[in-house]
Amino acid sequence: MSLILVTRLLLYAQIILGTLQSPGLMNGVPAILHTHRSLAFVIPVVAFLAFRPKPGVPASVAGLAARYGPVVTLGLGLVNWIGFKFLAVMPVEAYLAVMGVHMLVGIAVVALVEVAAGKARRAQLAA
Repeated sequence: MSLILVTRLLLYAQIILGTLQSPGLMNGVPAILHTHRSLAFVIPVVAFLAFRPKPGVPASVAGLAARYGPVVTLGLGLVNWIGFKFLAVMPVEAYLAVMGVHMLVGIAVVALVEVAAGKARRAQLAA
């Protein structure tokens, strides 16, 4: 299984887990939260390796965004987790705003990974 496919599958699992732990759904299930947080540190590494520059695959903005986008999403998640849960320096409104941006950026990263994966596949087929 290629690293690009692994990245895509992990991102879809992450979206599902993140949605499940949203307030009002399954927010109180620790296994979902811990799995979401664990995958958050694995996905950037896998994406970084999957979308590294390769011969025959032209560099693109989507490829760079797919490579570094998970780090941005992880950073936003860490701001929420550390700022609200541990330091108690974020008001609830800021927490919810950053969470919303975290979710939107996460969805955008999935889209950019799909675009970059398609470009890489087309480049492989053309070669």
